[in-house]
Amino acid sequence: MLVPAASAADAARKVAEALPGTHAGWLIAAVALHVSGQLARGVAWHGILRTSWPGVRRRRACAWHVCGAGLSGVLSTRGGDAVRIALANPELPGATWPLLAGTLVADGAFTAISGLLLALIALSIGIGMIARSTHRAGR
Repeated sequence: MLVPAASAADAARKVAEALPGTHAGWLIAAVALHVSGQLARGVAWHGILRTSWPGVRRRRACAWHVCGAGLSGVLSTRGGDAVRIALANPELPGATWPLLAGTLVADGAFTAISGLLLALIALSIGIGMIARSTHRAGR
């Protein structure tokens, strides 16, 4: 979805106004963690690709993944995935769009399962904290 120029300019102005109030250390940490997360997902996708294409290089798979992830901010999530597949397809011998789409399913399944696990852990921590605070309030 394309954003109108006026909205984009307004968003840029809001970000510029918010930046002076941020702590530089936290901002750097957030950017470093985000980039590290993208690279880790690229390495994971390399592991998935390597099962069918043993010669695929980790650097190339990470580059395809990061490029697709970056463009998903402009296009959509599936648009970024399509870019990732379009970049990988010519360089992988015997690769087809359906085969590469299957690697995205494996990647998405892992993401969904780990996201669910983290949500359950967060929920259990939150429920435990509520139970302890309710127990203390009842004293």
